[in-house]
Order: sequence, then C-alpha cells, then structure tokens
Amino acid sequence: MSPGKENDDKAMVLSDIVHTLEEDILFGRLRPRERLVEDELISRFKAKRHTVRAALDELSKMHLVIRRPNRGCIVADLSPGEAEQIYMMRALLQEHAARMIPPHEYQNLADRLKKIQHTHATYAQSGDLTAVLKINKVFHDTLYGACGNDFLFEDIKRYSDLTHLVRSYAIGNTELLENSIKEHMSMIQALEQSNTDFLVHLCVDHLWSAYKAYKYAHGSWEAHGGQ
Repeated sequence: MSPGKENDDKAMVLSDIVHTLEEDILFGRLRPRERLVEDELISRFKAKRHTVRAALDELSKMHLVIRRPNRGCIVADLSPGEAEQIYMMRALLQEHAARMIPPHEYQNLADRLKKIQHTHATYAQSGDLTAVLKINKVFHDTLYGACGNDFLFEDIKRYSDLTHLVRSYAIGNTELLENSIKEHMSMIQALEQSNTDFLVHLCVDHLWSAYKAYKYAHGSWEAHGGQ
C-alpha cells in the first residue's frame, strides 16, 4: 500500500469514529458524564489506540467530551445554569452582530441564506438530523459572518460551539425543528424587507428554543424559573 493510500485510510477511520461518536452523544446513545473507555472503543471500531485518541481529541475540541487528567474521557454535560449563562452571552453577541450587518448587503445575504435553508429543510424532511445540525451551523455562520467584525464572529462561533450538545435537544423535537425552519425563513424575510429591528429580535429570540428543551429534559425548569 502506498503511503498516500495508507494516510487516506487512516483519515477515513478517524473521520468515521468522530462522526459515529458525535451522533451517539448528540442523540442520546451515550449519556452525559458516561465514561469513554479507550479499550472498548478500540475493540468497537477495530482501530489503533492513537487513532481513537485522535478522535477523542477532535470530540473534545467540539465540546462533546471532557478529558480528565489520568482518568480518561467522559461525555460532556452542562448544567441548565451553565447553559443559561452561555446562552445569555450568545444573545448579547448575536444581537450586536445582527445590527452590524450592512443594510446594502441584506438582499445578497438573503439570497445566500435561501439556498442554505432549502438544503436545511430537505434534510429535516428526510429525517437526517446529523445533517440538519451541520447545515444549521452553516446558516448561522453565514448570517453572523456578514457582520464584518472577525473578532466578534469568532466569539459567536466559540460560544455556539459550547452549546453544540444543547442544540440536539431541539433538533430532535419535530415541533421545535419545524418552528426553527419558520424562524429561519422569517430572518430571510426581515433581510429582504430591510427590517433591522425585526431581524435583531429574531436572532435573539431564535436562540432560546434549544435551551428551553434542554432545561425541560434536565427536569429543572422550575428550579431555574421560566425563560
């Protein structure tokens, strides 16, 4: 086997492990704080130890697993209180970014988002929830990337990545997913109508559905009081 072919095969194995474990975590087959034992993963994926470790490193960067020194990895978890604080930061950043999008870019941005949203809706209709999560990220990266401030955009992505786990709770709920699609279309309409205030309102309000679903799932709605 040529070195190039061997490297390609290793990359495919690594990608497969990351993709499979990502789905297992996001859709509840692996539970929050569950241990990820290297030997078990090596056996499951018939992979080398260094490949499994590389996959866990990738999942750690995605905030889906937590590496504990000398104690291995566990599936990540956020308390509802931690999630709320992160979502408050996301709301502040996204409100500011939405206001910074130049009005002369609105129509071009709306056209780009329409194409992305068409793909998003197609994946949702087919039930491919992993693809829905990924194209949902493309939609929001395209929207907030138009703010023109790279540092603000990087902070938006960083806080969004911290809640990757939370968003799956809304994506997996048919009613919330349908509502998310409607809200995306409303954002596009606000851009087409040059309605900045409505766009900003939608960008903030759109955030909270996933947080609410996460909060309900953790049985702590009353304890954290209702947003």
